[in-house]
Amino acid sequence: MVWRDSIKYRIIWPVMLVVTLLICGMALFIYNQTASSLHVQGLAMTEAVRQSMENALIARKTAEDVMEREMIGQAVMAALLMEKGTNYPELVELAERSGIDEFWITDGQGKTQLTNTAPSVDFDFSADPNGQAYEFMDLISGKQTVVTQPAQPRTIDPKVYKYVGVGGWSNPRIVQVGREGQMLTELDQQVGTQRLIQRLKDELSEQVLFSAVVTPEGRVAAGSDASIQELPPELMDRFKQALDTQEIT
Repeated sequence: MVWRDSIKYRIIWPVMLVVTLLICGMALFIYNQTASSLHVQGLAMTEAVRQSMENALIARKTAEDVMEREMIGQAVMAALLMEKGTNYPELVELAERSGIDEFWITDGQGKTQLTNTAPSVDFDFSADPNGQAYEFMDLISGKQTVVTQPAQPRTIDPKVYKYVGVGGWSNPRIVQVGREGQMLTELDQQVGTQRLIQRLKDELSEQVLFSAVVTPEGRVAAGSDASIQELPPELMDRFKQALDTQEIT
Protein backbone atom coordinates (compact mmCIF):
# COMPACT_ATOMS: atom_id res chain seq x y z
CA MET A 1 0.00 0.00 0.00
CA VAL A 2 1.04 3.57 -0.61
CA TRP A 3 1.04 4.67 3.03
CA ARG A 4 3.36 1.82 3.93
CA ASP A 5 5.80 2.86 1.27
CA SER A 6 5.87 6.50 2.34
CA ILE A 7 9.03 8.07 3.82
CA LYS A 8 7.16 8.79 7.04
CA TYR A 9 6.58 5.15 7.85
CA ARG A 10 9.72 3.74 6.31
CA ILE A 11 12.24 6.17 7.82
CA ILE A 12 10.86 8.79 10.21
CA TRP A 13 8.92 6.52 12.54
CA PRO A 14 11.72 3.96 12.95
CA VAL A 15 14.17 6.78 13.60
CA MET A 16 11.82 8.35 16.15
CA LEU A 17 11.39 4.98 17.84
CA VAL A 18 15.14 4.45 18.02
CA VAL A 19 15.69 7.99 19.33
CA THR A 20 12.94 7.52 21.93
CA LEU A 21 14.44 4.24 23.12
CA LEU A 22 17.88 5.84 23.21
CA ILE A 23 16.61 8.79 25.24
CA CYS A 24 14.81 6.46 27.65
CA GLY A 25 17.94 4.36 28.01
CA MET A 26 20.09 7.42 28.65
CA ALA A 27 17.55 8.78 31.13
CA LEU A 28 17.51 5.47 32.99
CA PHE A 29 21.31 5.36 33.00
CA ILE A 30 21.59 8.94 34.27
CA TYR A 31 18.94 8.28 36.92
CA ASN A 32 20.76 5.18 38.16
CA GLN A 33 24.11 6.97 38.15
CA THR A 34 22.63 9.95 40.02
CA ALA A 35 20.92 7.70 42.56
CA SER A 36 24.15 5.76 43.07
CA SER A 37 26.12 8.99 43.43
CA LEU A 38 23.65 10.37 45.95
CA HIS A 39 23.81 7.10 47.86
CA VAL A 40 27.62 7.20 47.99
CA GLN A 41 27.55 10.87 48.98
CA GLY A 42 25.01 10.06 51.68
CA LEU A 43 27.19 7.29 53.09
CA ALA A 44 30.25 9.54 53.03
CA MET A 45 28.40 12.40 54.70
CA THR A 46 26.94 10.07 57.32
CA GLU A 47 30.39 8.75 58.13
CA ALA A 48 31.80 12.29 58.33
CA VAL A 49 28.99 13.39 60.64
CA ARG A 50 29.43 10.26 62.78
CA GLN A 51 33.13 10.89 63.20
CA SER A 52 32.54 14.57 63.97
CA MET A 53 29.97 13.72 66.63
CA GLU A 54 32.23 11.09 68.16
CA ASN A 55 35.10 13.57 68.22
CA ALA A 56 32.85 16.11 69.95
CA LEU A 57 31.84 13.52 72.55
CA ILE A 58 35.45 12.45 73.05
CA ALA A 59 36.58 16.07 73.43
CA ARG A 60 33.94 16.67 76.10
CA LYS A 61 34.77 13.44 77.96
CA THR A 62 38.52 14.03 77.75
CA ALA A 63 38.16 17.53 79.16
CA GLU A 64 36.12 16.22 82.09
CA ASP A 65 38.54 13.33 82.66
CA VAL A 66 41.47 15.76 82.88
CA MET A 67 39.52 17.95 85.31
CA GLU A 68 38.59 14.88 87.36
CA ARG A 69 42.19 13.70 87.74
CA GLU A 70 43.26 17.17 88.83
CA MET A 71 40.44 17.35 91.38
CA ILE A 72 41.32 13.95 92.86
CA GLY A 73 44.88 15.16 93.41
CA GLN A 74 43.59 18.36 94.98
CA ALA A 75 41.29 16.41 97.28
CA VAL A 76 44.16 14.16 98.42
CA MET A 77 46.32 17.20 99.23
CA ALA A 78 43.39 18.74 101.12
CA ALA A 79 43.10 15.50 103.13
CA LEU A 80 46.77 15.76 104.11
CA LEU A 81 46.36 19.45 104.92
CA MET A 82 43.42 18.63 107.19
CA GLU A 83 45.52 15.97 108.91
CA LYS A 84 48.29 18.45 109.65
CA GLY A 85 45.80 21.09 110.73
CA THR A 86 44.15 23.95 108.87
CA ASN A 87 41.36 26.46 109.35
CA TYR A 88 38.76 28.45 107.44
CA PRO A 89 40.98 31.42 106.39
CA GLU A 90 43.67 29.07 105.08
CA LEU A 91 41.13 27.02 103.14
CA VAL A 92 39.64 30.18 101.60
CA GLU A 93 43.08 31.36 100.49
CA LEU A 94 43.94 27.90 99.15
CA ALA A 95 40.71 27.85 97.12
CA GLU A 96 41.44 31.29 95.67
CA ARG A 97 45.02 30.45 94.71
CA SER A 98 44.28 26.97 93.33
CA GLY A 99 41.08 27.81 91.46
CA ILE A 100 39.00 25.37 93.50
CA ASP A 101 35.45 26.56 94.00
CA GLU A 102 34.54 24.45 97.03
CA PHE A 103 36.19 22.34 99.72
CA TRP A 104 34.05 20.19 102.01
CA ILE A 105 35.65 18.23 104.85
CA THR A 106 33.59 16.16 107.29
CA ASP A 107 34.09 14.13 110.43
CA GLY A 108 33.64 10.37 110.70
CA GLN A 109 29.83 10.66 110.64
CA GLY A 110 29.58 12.81 107.54
CA LYS A 111 28.94 16.11 109.31
CA THR A 112 30.78 19.11 107.86
CA GLN A 113 33.76 20.24 109.93
CA LEU A 114 35.36 22.67 107.53
CA THR A 115 34.52 24.34 104.22
CA ASN A 116 35.66 27.44 102.37
CA THR A 117 32.08 28.48 101.57
CA ALA A 118 31.42 29.91 105.07
CA PRO A 119 33.06 29.96 108.53
CA SER A 120 30.46 27.51 109.79
CA VAL A 121 28.07 25.33 107.80
CA ASP A 122 25.62 22.82 109.22
CA PHE A 123 25.55 20.20 106.47
CA ASP A 124 25.36 16.44 106.93
CA PHE A 125 26.29 14.23 103.98
CA SER A 126 24.27 11.37 105.46
CA ALA A 127 21.08 13.37 106.03
CA ASP A 128 19.35 12.38 102.77
CA PRO A 129 19.94 8.86 101.35
CA ASN A 130 18.48 10.09 98.05
CA GLY A 131 20.57 13.24 97.95
CA GLN A 132 23.48 13.96 95.67
CA ALA A 133 25.93 14.06 98.60
CA TYR A 134 25.00 10.70 100.14
CA GLU A 135 27.15 8.75 97.68
CA PHE A 136 30.25 10.17 99.36
CA MET A 137 29.41 8.34 102.59
CA ASP A 138 31.09 5.31 100.97
CA LEU A 139 34.40 7.07 101.66
CA ILE A 140 33.78 6.85 105.40
CA SER A 141 32.66 3.23 105.36
CA GLY A 142 35.64 2.29 103.22
CA LYS A 143 33.43 0.88 100.48
CA GLN A 144 35.17 3.24 98.05
CA THR A 145 38.44 5.14 98.21
CA VAL A 146 37.50 7.68 95.53
CA VAL A 147 34.05 8.92 94.54
CA THR A 148 33.54 10.95 91.38
CA GLN A 149 30.36 12.42 90.00
CA PRO A 150 29.81 13.68 86.45
CA ALA A 151 29.33 17.39 85.97
CA GLN A 152 25.63 18.04 86.56
CA PRO A 153 23.20 20.66 87.89
CA ARG A 154 23.28 20.75 91.67
CA THR A 155 20.25 19.89 93.75
CA ILE A 156 20.45 23.24 95.57
CA ASP A 157 20.65 25.41 92.42
CA PRO A 158 20.84 25.03 88.63
CA LYS A 159 24.60 25.62 88.43
CA VAL A 160 26.59 22.83 86.81
CA TYR A 161 29.19 21.48 89.24
CA LYS A 162 31.53 18.54 89.31
CA TYR A 163 32.35 16.90 92.64
CA VAL A 164 34.99 14.36 93.57
CA GLY A 165 35.93 13.07 97.00
CA VAL A 166 38.50 10.96 98.81
CA GLY A 167 38.72 9.55 102.30
CA GLY A 168 40.66 11.10 105.15
CA TRP A 169 44.45 10.85 105.23
CA SER A 170 44.48 8.64 108.31
CA ASN A 171 41.03 9.09 109.87
CA PRO A 172 37.60 8.25 108.42
CA ARG A 173 36.14 11.37 106.83
CA ILE A 174 35.00 12.86 103.53
CA VAL A 175 37.28 15.29 101.74
CA GLN A 176 35.35 16.66 98.80
CA VAL A 177 36.38 19.09 96.09
CA GLY A 178 33.87 20.88 93.86
CA ARG A 179 34.44 22.89 90.71
CA GLU A 180 31.95 24.79 88.62
CA GLY A 181 31.54 23.20 85.19
CA GLN A 182 31.52 26.46 83.24
CA MET A 183 34.44 25.33 81.10
CA LEU A 184 32.65 22.09 80.25
CA THR A 185 29.44 23.98 79.47
CA GLU A 186 31.32 26.37 77.18
CA LEU A 187 33.02 23.43 75.48
CA ASP A 188 29.62 21.87 74.81
CA GLN A 189 28.41 25.14 73.30
CA GLN A 190 31.48 25.47 71.06
CA VAL A 191 32.16 21.91 69.86
CA GLY A 192 29.44 19.78 71.43
CA THR A 193 27.10 17.48 69.52
CA GLN A 194 24.18 19.90 69.74
CA ARG A 195 26.35 22.64 68.25
CA LEU A 196 27.36 20.32 65.41
CA ILE A 197 23.75 19.31 64.78
CA GLN A 198 22.73 22.97 64.64
CA ARG A 199 25.47 23.76 62.12
CA LEU A 200 24.33 20.87 59.92
CA LYS A 201 20.81 22.24 60.07
CA ASP A 202 21.91 25.80 59.28
CA GLU A 203 24.49 25.12 56.58
CA LEU A 204 23.41 21.86 54.95
CA SER A 205 19.65 21.92 55.33
CA GLU A 206 19.12 20.91 51.69
CA GLN A 207 21.40 17.87 51.97
CA VAL A 208 20.87 16.84 55.60
CA LEU A 209 17.18 16.76 56.44
CA PHE A 210 17.58 15.33 59.95
CA SER A 211 20.49 14.49 62.25
CA ALA A 212 20.50 13.18 65.78
CA VAL A 213 22.34 11.31 68.50
CA VAL A 214 20.21 8.30 69.34
CA THR A 215 20.34 5.89 72.28
CA PRO A 216 20.32 2.12 71.63
CA GLU A 217 16.60 2.14 72.51
CA GLY A 218 15.87 4.61 69.70
CA ARG A 219 15.39 7.66 71.92
CA VAL A 220 16.72 10.91 70.46
CA ALA A 221 19.23 12.37 72.92
CA ALA A 222 19.99 15.39 70.72
CA GLY A 223 18.49 16.16 67.34
CA SER A 224 17.90 18.84 64.74
CA ASP A 225 14.12 18.56 65.15
CA ALA A 226 12.95 19.06 68.72
CA SER A 227 9.56 17.51 67.93
CA ILE A 228 11.14 14.12 67.25
CA GLN A 229 11.76 12.37 70.57
CA GLU A 230 12.40 8.88 69.20
CA LEU A 231 13.05 7.24 65.87
CA PRO A 232 9.94 6.35 63.86
CA PRO A 233 9.19 2.61 63.56
CA GLU A 234 10.14 2.52 59.88
CA LEU A 235 13.72 3.52 60.78
CA MET A 236 14.17 1.27 63.81
CA ASP A 237 14.94 -1.84 61.74
CA ARG A 238 17.75 -0.05 59.90
CA PHE A 239 18.96 1.44 63.17
CA LYS A 240 19.10 -1.96 64.89
CA GLN A 241 20.82 -3.42 61.86
CA ALA A 242 23.47 -0.69 62.05
CA LEU A 243 24.00 -1.41 65.75
CA ASP A 244 24.29 -5.16 65.20
CA THR A 245 26.65 -4.96 62.22
CA GLN A 246 28.53 -1.81 63.26
CA GLU A 247 28.10 -0.59 59.70
CA ILE A 248 26.39 2.33 57.99
CA THR A 249 23.04 1.19 56.63
